Amino acid sequence: MKTKYDMTKANAVVDEYIAAISDTNQTTGRHGRTWMEFVMQRNGLIPDVRGLALGESHALWYACLLTTKRLREVSRQEIAMRHARKDRTTEMTVRRCLNPKHFLFTNETSRLLREIVGGAK
Repeated sequence: MKTKYDMTKANAVVDEYIAAISDTNQTTGRHGRTWMEFVMQRNGLIPDVRGLALGESHALWYACLLTTKRLREVSRQEIAMRHARKDRTTEMTVRRCLNPKHFLFTNETSRLLREIVGGAK
């Protein structure tokens, strides 16, 4: 990995994401990968978005949710605000990335996620 992270800032990143998706005045779909990378930089989780490797931003977002133990909270909020379907939640994606029997386990994002959280689930 090219970037160093400060995982103590993970809660601030999750808080900002929940506040943003809960704001009914904002457009659905506005909160993509690039937006999330700048939220991470703004909150001090990463020093610079340009230093992220392929798949690293998603892995880092999932690691934030796991380390803060707020994965389920975010998933429920996404469903409530209609940012996710019940059959395609962030929680389900993270669980699949950590499941050795699922095909997502072998991708780069999953490998980085396991590296960041140190094998913890």
